Amino acid sequence: MEINPEINELKVMVHEHQAKITTLEALLIKLEENQKSSVRQTVWQLIGVVASTCLIIISVLSPRIEAIEKNTNQRFEAMEKRIDQSERNMDRRFEDFKKDQDKRFEDFKQEIRSLLKK
Repeated sequence: MEINPEINELKVMVHEHQAKITTLEALLIKLEENQKSSVRQTVWQLIGVVASTCLIIISVLSPRIEAIEKNTNQRFEAMEKRIDQSERNMDRRFEDFKKDQDKRFEDFKQEIRSLLKK
């Protein structure tokens, strides 16, 4: 029944190649699955690194931000105290000025009266 032994050899070679192709396809499928899981793992690791970095930055900057806020608040309070003191000084000066003007006016009136009596 063998027509040509070369054809039988070719059939055997085709079957061997088909078996190799099937094996290679199975390996390729496994590699694709491994690659997908590796990519997923890498993405999650990147997310973890970014989140950790953000937390570290926040934890490092938080005390410094609080110190800056405290310093700023102290400066504003000191400025408010100086403004209040300046206002009190100005009020006192105006009061002194008004008293001095009233006194001068009274002195002036008395001078005029004394001049008129003469």
